[in-house]
Amino acid sequence: SMIVGQGRFPRLTTHGDEDDTDLDPLYGLSQDESAVLDPFLAKVAKATRLQPASKVLIEDGLSVGTAVALVAVRDGRLCVDPLAAKCATPVFDPRRPGAVKSVEVRYPYVVEERGPNGVEQKVKLYRRTIDEVSDTLYAPADADRDGREPSWSVAERYDHQFGFCPVVWWKRGAR
Repeated sequence: SMIVGQGRFPRLTTHGDEDDTDLDPLYGLSQDESAVLDPFLAKVAKATRLQPASKVLIEDGLSVGTAVALVAVRDGRLCVDPLAAKCATPVFDPRRPGAVKSVEVRYPYVVEERGPNGVEQKVKLYRRTIDEVSDTLYAPADADRDGREPSWSVAERYDHQFGFCPVVWWKRGAR
């Protein structure tokens, strides 16, 4: 809360004022351009709920040592979702150091189902893969006691065609 708590969240800006001497002359923004872009950045930060997501990501980064953020669209709105690093497996792009090529999210969970002997608890598996072109959610699968891989079927697939994986993976101490 001392970093991104109430009243402490940093103002997102393109720094387009006359005091900026370190702007790249080719890609820097003029004051007029910054005056247009800065309110847009503030609205994006508010719409994505970036402040509460940042708090979770900072807590994860400091306590676990890894923070994982997924930028997504939910119900037509842009959002930032923190992902539990322990449930995600990244593939990094060897051509772009630190860039994520794909992420697979997997974890077990327990559901209660009514069966012939009353209510029974069953262990299900969740799986989702996100890469440079699509976001694929698989139908929940029954966990096998022997640990065998289930036969997965695609429940939903969204072809975003970004050309990059919309996941940021930060590891403490990594360069």
